[in-house]
This record gives sequence, structure tokens and C-alpha cells, in this order.
Amino acid sequence: MAEGFLRRSKSVYRSTSAEYLEDERQRSAETRNVRLAAVRSFFRFLEYREHVRCRINFFLE
Repeated sequence: MAEGFLRRSKSVYRSTSAEYLEDERQRSAETRNVRLAAVRSFFRFLEYREHVRCRINFFLE
């Protein structure tokens, strides 16, 4: 589930934020890629956290 959301958010991020960063703020593709990596990392963290929480709930029941 999170992987699909990450894919969709990546495409939305590319189409909106990337254009804004490159056109309006005159930032390089490197800046865009660093920010995209941060977004990906954050969603992986959320996915891991949800996975751990589900496992804990499974063992507590």
C-alpha cells in the first residue's frame, strides 16, 4: 500500500515541486533529487513504523 502511495506521490512531486524549484527558484536538478530522496526516506520510515506497530498489535492480541 505505501509503495503505491510513494509512486503516486513521487509523480505528483515531480510535476509540481520540480517545476517550481527549477523554474521559479532557479534550483538545480541535484536540489530536486535531494528533496525527492528526503520524501522517499520519510515514507519508508512511515511504512516501517506501521509495519512494526502491526506486528506488536498482532503479538499483544
